[in-house]
Amino acid sequence: MFEELLDKNKFADMSMPGDEPSDYQWYMHYLWDGNSDPNSTGFHTTTIGALPKHITFDMGASYNLSRFKTWQRGGGWYDFSHGNPKRMRVWGTNERPSADGSFNGWTMLGEYEAPAKPSGRPPYDNTAEDQAFGRNGFEFNIPPGSPRVRYIRFRYWKHGLTPTSGT
Repeated sequence: MFEELLDKNKFADMSMPGDEPSDYQWYMHYLWDGNSDPNSTGFHTTTIGALPKHITFDMGASYNLSRFKTWQRGGGWYDFSHGNPKRMRVWGTNERPSADGSFNGWTMLGEYEAPAKPSGRPPYDNTAEDQAFGRNGFEFNIPPGSPRVRYIRFRYWKHGLTPTSGT
């Protein structure tokens, strides 16, 4: 399959009812700004409220996606503490989403789990190998034959937690 990096200049926050707002001045556009430096600003949702949480964005055009890559918050947090997503479902649709914030019309593109750090050590106890592993980011494949989508929705849980509903 021919792959091409998407033009992220078209991407835009598209918060829907029920989506988690950003917090700490770490806004959604930092998700696609191309900066994966562990000491840079990233995206952060509020730390209050129940899990799971979800966010929505518009890619500005319709694409057949094949994979995506995420980076955890840097520093000592490559071990999925401090709110780094461990488990997530990625949803997509090519039609403008319903204004009610429901998942009606969305197709689940995949369910993913970020890999464990190589050392297996407890939170905040990272080896140099763990740090290098986290800095490289985690790549996830979207199944071949998935539909073209323009809008993306991430629904995520922290480490050790499980979904509370079917979406």
